[in-house]
Amino acid sequence: MDSQLLQELPSGTTTNVHLNPLVPDHFTLITDISIQLSDPERLYKMLHLDKTQFERIVYDHKGCAEQIFQLLYTWICDRKPTIAEVCTVLGVTGITPTANDDSNTIQIRERLREWRVSLSDELLLKLSLSLQGSWQFIARFLGIPEVYITKIMRESPHKCEEQAFEMLKEWQMKQGDRATYDHIFIALMRLWSFESMRGDVHTAYDCFLKYVDIHLKI
Repeated sequence: MDSQLLQELPSGTTTNVHLNPLVPDHFTLITDISIQLSDPERLYKMLHLDKTQFERIVYDHKGCAEQIFQLLYTWICDRKPTIAEVCTVLGVTGITPTANDDSNTIQIRERLREWRVSLSDELLLKLSLSLQGSWQFIARFLGIPEVYITKIMRESPHKCEEQAFEMLKEWQMKQGDRATYDHIFIALMRLWSFESMRGDVHTAYDCFLKYVDIHLKI
């Protein structure tokens, strides 16, 4: 593994807990772990997955980050391993917490929470055009189920902008009044905090900050 795992489960969780992708906290942890890996083929060998599974995932998902997530997600769905088993397989000593909220980030997030107005279609369109291949991870951090992410990809193959916009609109529709600016900001910040994803999410992150600065005067 390239670096130590980040993001621990809620306080009191032990390494004997079995990871279940249907549990939101566990799903977020799986996403965080996958973002820190860089070699799909090496991961496939570490997880001892079937070669046919590996080839199917690589064929269906062109981006390296997405291939890694799908490999890890598939393995965890099949095995339901404990945190200790995940650490053993990936060759790390443990899962450590990360603190990526500086004072400026916290201040922006708190100010955004005050804005209870509906997210504008203009912003969602700008984000969908700039998210490129990272929209799936934004969706996961917004709490969108993996089954719906797969549905979007099947209905609009090879059209990342359409996929991203449909995801954001679906999230907004389902969340209603709870679909606020701070949730988008937190999702973007989570990706921004991982070096491996920073390049992919840079345009969207910059776009969001410029938009709220102009329109919301944050």
